[in-house]
Amino acid sequence: MAKENKDLEKVKNKIPLYVTVYEEIFSMINRGEFKLGEKLPGENELAKMLNVSRGTLRQALLLLQEDNIIFNYQGKGNFITNNKFKINETAQKEVIIATACNIQEYSGIEAEVAFQLPTVKLQRALNIESTRMVAAFDIDFYINGERVCYMVAFLPYDNISEYNIDFKDKKSIAASLFEYVEKNVMDIRTKLTIIEVEKEHRKKFDSENTKSLAVFDEIVHSDLGMPIATMKTYCVPKYYEFYIKRK
Repeated sequence: MAKENKDLEKVKNKIPLYVTVYEEIFSMINRGEFKLGEKLPGENELAKMLNVSRGTLRQALLLLQEDNIIFNYQGKGNFITNNKFKINETAQKEVIIATACNIQEYSGIEAEVAFQLPTVKLQRALNIESTRMVAAFDIDFYINGERVCYMVAFLPYDNISEYNIDFKDKKSIAASLFEYVEKNVMDIRTKLTIIEVEKEHRKKFDSENTKSLAVFDEIVHSDLGMPIATMKTYCVPKYYEFYIKRK
């Protein structure tokens, strides 16, 4: 059995050692020592790095798997899923499907915004009058030049006008939208469907290898229970890991 790390021994009587090992590995991921989608070192090497036994390490790895921080490919090892995602008291909300579930970093994000009067469908979804202007966001996500995700979102313009978003700055539009949603969300109602790529989708997803898309239809509600946005996200499944937490 490997000699336990002295620093870890100091807290051994307070919390289980495997929990401390869990936190240490998670901190290493957040510091960028292990990258998104990268394979963790093997158990022997990792146990040696942390100066803990393989039994202690395996308990920590199981916790990391349960929290969807890593995933295990049988016979291949453990891989980092999304190092931005962890549920605890201090974690920032990750509510945007495209940025919460990607298993590779994006090489580019492009966004545009337009303004229009709401359709009847949007009036019902956002509970607004026909004369209330909405902002329509179109956002494309790329990995190595390939569009892997497309998102369209609609928000009442007067809800976001106070945020001083620079709608001419295409580089900041997406980040501003994500920040607004994450600050104001209390509840999201999501419908997931898997669709075959049809001719109309080829304008966005032109890869012949893309046969299907995961589509998320969402309505975002504030803490007052009012709808503040609708979002529809099309994802190429192989670039994402989707998790459903149920009780």
